Amino acid sequence: TGPRSTRSPRPSGWRRTAPRPGISPPTPARCSPTSTGALRRTARAAIEPLTAANALLQGDPPQPEMLAVWRKAQGQAAFWLGHVAYTQRRFDAAGSAWTRYREVSRQWVSADPKSTDAQVELAYADNNLGILLLDQGRLQDAQQAFVDAVAAMQRVLQQRPDDAGLRSEWAVALSWLGSTLTQRGRYAQAEQVFRQALEHAQSVL
Repeated sequence: TGPRSTRSPRPSGWRRTAPRPGISPPTPARCSPTSTGALRRTARAAIEPLTAANALLQGDPPQPEMLAVWRKAQGQAAFWLGHVAYTQRRFDAAGSAWTRYREVSRQWVSADPKSTDAQVELAYADNNLGILLLDQGRLQDAQQAFVDAVAAMQRVLQQRPDDAGLRSEWAVALSWLGSTLTQRGRYAQAEQVFRQALEHAQSVL
């Protein structure tokens, strides 16, 4: 199954943490003070077990045959810790967690460069960092992160050309890149990227 929009992120699926750029997000539902407080308590309660999971999942796989399972578990633990921090607007903590997510994904790719799962996981990590950097106004760094995510997914699609879900997610990554280029004032480049994203989105409808 696929890591990480308007959808809630999920483990091992395309993990997005904000509305897709270029598309008007739905009007947010109104939350009562009680429900908002409950959400905050839930997020705070998640930090301790996620921190513990990250502490347990340090270092290299205990056995070589556990490479994929170990690196994916490391990545998911780091992703969710970063996601909780991101929803709390604790960007430094989110950045630390998602940087770790990218690092363990890179280690997985380095150890098994033929694994398309590893390459897609790295794309997810780059995409999340890009979203965070965009929120922080670090446009050049965000652009590079989205470029890396798009490139990784493109390499995988060369091996899995019939993967409609992955092709759809590639279009989403392209739209993030186009949004970043727009904010940098690079309108001609942004238009090309948005056209490419639209073509790929239409191809999976």
